[in-house]
Amino acid sequence: MSKKQIAAWTLATAVALSSAGTALIAQERGERGESKEPKVQSSVQIPKGQDDENDAALVKLAKLTIEEAMRNAQGAVAGRVVEAQLENEDGSLVYAIEILSGQTTKEVIIDAGNGAVLGVGTEAEDDEHERSDEK
Repeated sequence: MSKKQIAAWTLATAVALSSAGTALIAQERGERGESKEPKVQSSVQIPKGQDDENDAALVKLAKLTIEEAMRNAQGAVAGRVVEAQLENEDGSLVYAIEILSGQTTKEVIIDAGNGAVLGVGTEAEDDEHERSDEK
């Protein structure tokens, strides 16, 4: 085998390994056309089988009021609260607080049990994911 052939095989192997690594990373990050939002885990878990459409039952499970959740969210993101609601996120009870901050709307996820900020996202990004899912 000549030096040119060895160099070509080495280069081909490196490209193949690099592509495989990139594909694995993309798959792990959910960049293959599917939007994988990070799962939130709150300190209040909703019992299996409980009707999450029953807002009164969810409010009883929450240890934090919506006003406290809004204050915590505004501590994480400066701006004006435009929407706040109690939600069941995969069995975790959270407050989803939307805050208008400048020209963007941020969604802050607050643990309904201890008031911790579980996540902050830009609402425009969420809308883009929803639009791309509709196509």
